[in-house]
Amino acid sequence: MREAFAFRPSKTFCVQVGCGTLRLIVDYKEDGIIHKIRFPRLKDFDCSQTMIEGLCKTCTYQSRRDMKQTIKDLKGREDKACKRFNVACKSAMKKGKLGAYSCADGIARVLEVLVNEKEKKAKKEATSPAQA
Repeated sequence: MREAFAFRPSKTFCVQVGCGTLRLIVDYKEDGIIHKIRFPRLKDFDCSQTMIEGLCKTCTYQSRRDMKQTIKDLKGREDKACKRFNVACKSAMKKGKLGAYSCADGIARVLEVLVNEKEKKAKKEATSPAQA
């Protein structure tokens, strides 16, 4: 029988966007595949809550198939930035912090971090000597 509230490992990311700090929670399945990308409800965003939740849901399903293609689809540029993109975001990005041009770009940057972590882990396992 399946438990209603099963524990899932997760990571929380804070991304600087024009409206403030976008907090994204990524839940994993036991095998390391993304189970769900969640966005806690916040009032200070201009975009509708429904739009951001829909974006998270779509990204969850797309990233299960091909995460690199999802990143390519969502990745933004400054000329396509959100109307509230400002100097604070640009400054955060230049300092190497997690910053984005829009909410969609923020999700892409989080997925990019996850892909890089996964690749580093795979390289480390491949280069480490096999233990008998």
